[in-house]
Amino acid sequence: MALALRTAAPLKPEIRLAQALSEFSAVLHDDEKKLFRTWRAGRPPSVSDVMKLTAEIDKDNRLCFGRCFGPRLTSILETVQQFSSVVDVIVGGSQSPIATSIWGVLRMTLQITVKFASYFDNLSALFMRIGRSCPRYGQYGVMYTKSQRLQEALCDYFCIVVTVCKKAVLFIRKSPIAQLSAAILKPFQSEFGPLESNLETIADAIREEASLAFKQEVALEKKEASRFRAWSSLKTATEIQEAKKFKAQKEKYRFLNACSTYNHQAAWKRARKVGESTRVFDHTDYKHWIQASTSSVLWITGILGSGKTVITASLVQEVRIQFPNALLGYFFCSHDDAESLQAKTILGSLARQLLSLLSPDTFASIDTVESDPLDNDEIVSYLHKLAPQNEQAFVIIDGLDECPEIELDKIFSYLPKFLQTSQLFHIFCSSRPDLHTRYRASLPSQHHLPLPVENHEIAQYIDSALEDRLTTGSLCLGDPTIILAIRQALVEGSRGMFLWVVFQLESICAELTDEAILTALQSLPKDLPETFDRVLRKLAEKRTTNPATCRKIFAIVAAAQRPLTLDELREATGVVPGDTEWDPRKLINDIQMAVSQCRSLLLIDEEDSTVHFSHHSVKQYIVSSPQDPSTRQFHVELPEANLTLGEVCVTYLNYNVFNTTLTRMGNHAAVQPQAITTAIVERAFPRAAVSKVALKLLKREGAKDFDLSARLQEVGFKERKRENYSFLAYAKSFWLFHTRQFHTRRPATYQLWLGLLSKNDMIGLLPWDPEAWDGQSERVLQWAVENGHGALICEITSNLIKSNAGLPLRTLQLLIGVETKHLQLYPDIHRCTAQVLAKYCEDYTILSILVDSGLNLYQRDKKGLLISAVLEGRTQVVKALLRRKDFPINDRDGDGMTALNHAAVRGDEEMVRLLLCRKDIDVNSSNNARWTPFKHAVLAGHDRIAKILVDRGAIIARLKIYHEGALKMV
Repeated sequence: MALALRTAAPLKPEIRLAQALSEFSAVLHDDEKKLFRTWRAGRPPSVSDVMKLTAEIDKDNRLCFGRCFGPRLTSILETVQQFSSVVDVIVGGSQSPIATSIWGVLRMTLQITVKFASYFDNLSALFMRIGRSCPRYGQYGVMYTKSQRLQEALCDYFCIVVTVCKKAVLFIRKSPIAQLSAAILKPFQSEFGPLESNLETIADAIREEASLAFKQEVALEKKEASRFRAWSSLKTATEIQEAKKFKAQKEKYRFLNACSTYNHQAAWKRARKVGESTRVFDHTDYKHWIQASTSSVLWITGILGSGKTVITASLVQEVRIQFPNALLGYFFCSHDDAESLQAKTILGSLARQLLSLLSPDTFASIDTVESDPLDNDEIVSYLHKLAPQNEQAFVIIDGLDECPEIELDKIFSYLPKFLQTSQLFHIFCSSRPDLHTRYRASLPSQHHLPLPVENHEIAQYIDSALEDRLTTGSLCLGDPTIILAIRQALVEGSRGMFLWVVFQLESICAELTDEAILTALQSLPKDLPETFDRVLRKLAEKRTTNPATCRKIFAIVAAAQRPLTLDELREATGVVPGDTEWDPRKLINDIQMAVSQCRSLLLIDEEDSTVHFSHHSVKQYIVSSPQDPSTRQFHVELPEANLTLGEVCVTYLNYNVFNTTLTRMGNHAAVQPQAITTAIVERAFPRAAVSKVALKLLKREGAKDFDLSARLQEVGFKERKRENYSFLAYAKSFWLFHTRQFHTRRPATYQLWLGLLSKNDMIGLLPWDPEAWDGQSERVLQWAVENGHGALICEITSNLIKSNAGLPLRTLQLLIGVETKHLQLYPDIHRCTAQVLAKYCEDYTILSILVDSGLNLYQRDKKGLLISAVLEGRTQVVKALLRRKDFPINDRDGDGMTALNHAAVRGDEEMVRLLLCRKDIDVNSSNNARWTPFKHAVLAGHDRIAKILVDRGAIIARLKIYHEGALKMV
């Protein structure tokens, strides 16, 4: 922070900001200056103004170029809007125009540059990158008035933002020749790169300063609270009021964080970038819903790929613009983000959004909320309590059909409660028709709007998409009239599916000749699976395609519990399960190129560089059984992919570079110079810079005095950051999830997995105290049962079987929980727990608990609990088991022997009589050799038992040779 401030000019930050605003105004034309002055004199921008401005930009841009850049600008606009609402505190109150000037600068810049296609593409991408790291109000807002250094740093930050805008406008002001010359001599990146880097540095400093100020304030607050009377007598009324305000703001954000910290905006941005749809806005049901004077529901349904998500994303923007003062909460369920499919995440995120704009004083009426997340009941209860009475509120949810049924049941048990409050709730859902059929009764006051197959927006989309591809050169034609044939084929074949059109466009643009295009048009696939088959066939035909790499990428992306970034995916694909030596040479050099080889089946989010399947139907296709044998090499089995990713995580966490701790890099073991060179180049230089280094090597090949390794080590150790190990965060978070089905049949990685369980220096790696792991821990077993971790349960039960210690009551209850949960995710889980229960059934107290638990007590291996008790002559155990009327007394072991068979063979008359007390016992049950209990008794010479069996109905005709004593008794 100090470095950032030392490099600034000697003027005060607020003066520098005012000066930058003046310089920006100076480069405007007279009519623009007049409009800019009007904006400066107006009200500060509101939250709805962000979406309103992005909508205007997209509208202007679509008229010229058909692309959607608004979502790129959302983060930077929100940051400016938030700062504009508080900046007046340090510049003289509400009369200062600076609060609205920064917003006006950005707004004017966007409106001036939007008509210049390629330039605006670069500029919007720059603003997107700035927005990715810019300081948000939630990070500094509470501490803003208490830290002079924080205020100064924020002024410096937005001073540079204004400078960026001025440079952008100045470029447009140049003549076409001057623009061309500037683009050649000083390209965009070299012009704006230093400013972007400076912004990132100051943003980091702002976050550090806010964190430090917050810690200092909390410490001071605790100190002053201990001597409140003395403190309050020395403070002025204003200072006391400021302290109360700080506390209220702190409690508000603590409460909001307890509701949710999920980034709900990312999925909305991705959906908005796809396009815009307004087709439902003129529908009667939509108008009735949005104009309703009482709480109501609108549920749209449509077939796969019909554009439901785009409609929902457009609705969010429409509602924010049309109802700027209404409460709004929206959520897009993402098939590739497991957290987004949980009821708690959805409800918590909606509650946070609906309550985030309320005054901090509103939260004074609630009890102090701890930092732990709230549960669903608490979230909904607080929402109803805190939301203003009779306030209009919108709840918009897309993609609910991606959620597991258990989560859907929770969601639809809470949504109706929104309709029963004094607030005016407008609830909107979009899904496929089957989900509406299942849950429509849960939501009363409902308007149902099924999307028709005929959709005029598809034709508009096709026209816009073809125009864009012709303009950018991605579609090349020899005969221009072919464009009409392409349009007609796409319109006729779409059948209401936008997604189908997208894939056909990609396929057509990949053709190199007019003949190939016309041939493709004659055999367009009829549905999405056939479309995906065609994509994979073309992928297999390309010489540059590496099917093994594509399949590995598909498997990792399919199994991942959240979208992976390019860097995370690159490291994950380079892991060889079981090999704990970190070797950067195994990493894919250009992961972006590798992902692009998978064609349109995968996409890269330009904002956060995460990799996604282009649609959830693509993932379903990839993990399904192939219908076309030629595509088999690309398909993956999801359970196997999940296990493999578990092996990747476990191996990664055991890398030798992490041998001291996962969060602190220690001294590295000696490695070969070549490996040192590779590693340092990998960490110290961006991918593009590696090529430049290689070129220099070619030129310096003959220089004997040039020590490359030493130079690279010097640079590398200066530049290396912890984030270089990109996959570390994911591996630490999800290694336990992906190893739920681990087993000893994978010996190399299983031993590594056991090692992680016992490591006590892995900070944040285990959800329990590392010292709690002793192989039999109740605490670990409880976590394993609650989270369905079959491998952990079996490891613990295996240790219990080997142990001579007693079975604690809590452990017994947990094992009963394993059985009653019917965990099917691990093949050996019931066998393991049954063996433990069988071992401890000698303890009558334990056995009584088992019997009374309602547990299905028969053992899932070669012999059951009852048979074991009969063989060991444990009469009390048998009596206890037979108290359960549902106990399967006729179950057989591996030889087909029942408990009665074994009792007859042993000659245990008491046991036979005890078993025969059950009316449902099969007296004539035969084993695999067709020997009945009577035959066993006769041939073993147990005459009294044979008589008892005959009296109970044993069929003696089954014996061909009778024992003499038995004949006399009969």
